[in-house]
Amino acid sequence: MASTERHRVNRGTVLLYERVVSEQDITAFGRLTGDQGVHHLADGPDPPIAQGLLVAALPTKLGGHLSFLGRVMRLEFLSPVVAGQLVRAEVRIDELVRGRRGWDALLISEVSNQQGELVMRGEAEGRLSDELVDEERRLQAFRVRAGLDEHCSWIDIVNAVAAIPYGRAAGKDPTDVVGSWVGTCSSKHALIRALLAEGWPDLAVDTWHRVYRVDSRLAHEMFNPRAAAAVPESGLVDVHTYLTVTVPAGSASTTGSVGPVRVDATFALREPWTGDDHMQLHCGEGFDVSGGRFPNRTKRELIALHCDPAIREPFIAAASEPPGSSPSVARRVG
Repeated sequence: MASTERHRVNRGTVLLYERVVSEQDITAFGRLTGDQGVHHLADGPDPPIAQGLLVAALPTKLGGHLSFLGRVMRLEFLSPVVAGQLVRAEVRIDELVRGRRGWDALLISEVSNQQGELVMRGEAEGRLSDELVDEERRLQAFRVRAGLDEHCSWIDIVNAVAAIPYGRAAGKDPTDVVGSWVGTCSSKHALIRALLAEGWPDLAVDTWHRVYRVDSRLAHEMFNPRAAAAVPESGLVDVHTYLTVTVPAGSASTTGSVGPVRVDATFALREPWTGDDHMQLHCGEGFDVSGGRFPNRTKRELIALHCDPAIREPFIAAASEPPGSSPSVARRVG
């Protein structure tokens, strides 16, 4: 059995728990809940089948270990678990978003049987306390890397993130953008959101996704000739990420417009942004969807619903080629 001793966690942390589901477990759970269907009873010729919620309860041991306060759970049952089987629960912290009181957390769970077959998968939304989250403070490291002093404004942060070259970082965490010094629309705006939450907690920052159609002309204008060549004649659908920032009236962070003001730091800016007006969106016309509490999950769902991966992935790979590999990239992202 894997150790589940209490320790601080961060995005990507994986916790494990193994247990043999016994007839006694199934019987006791049936008495507790009243779920005593004939397939759960031990007096038949076949071993009883564990109740679905009993299987789903196994990952909650790990959530309890984190004092995870759940709000929403989604479960998918793929195969029955019978008495006597060893099951393995794995919980991964998929997203962490700093809130005003602790951290909003998205936990992904998978339960497998002793043959290694997946029997259940699910996700849970909830909250973790500051005492249990080991998220690295990013603001000071970013200021140093970007050449900003400790008196910089949140608008200086936006301009500095915009100056980071466009490209896929080694990972999706905001820290990876600082380490690699490249980022996409998703990772750069996740970085801004994390930096503002740390240094300017009075700001209300929301993530948005726009579903829009890309043609070769737009791809050439935004990215580079290789990206344009990857767009089929009929075009393709992509999902673009940006932010809105609202400064409360009378806030110490007030500089320029109170908002909500639109922020798009995907590419380097020709002139520094002052915060007095909306930034231009680096995408075409389309419809906007709130990123909600967990923007990365929302974007994955939008991509799965609207995009063709066989077309989109080559386009994204071409669009993310290193700065300087084509004249268009060098001009666009500096």
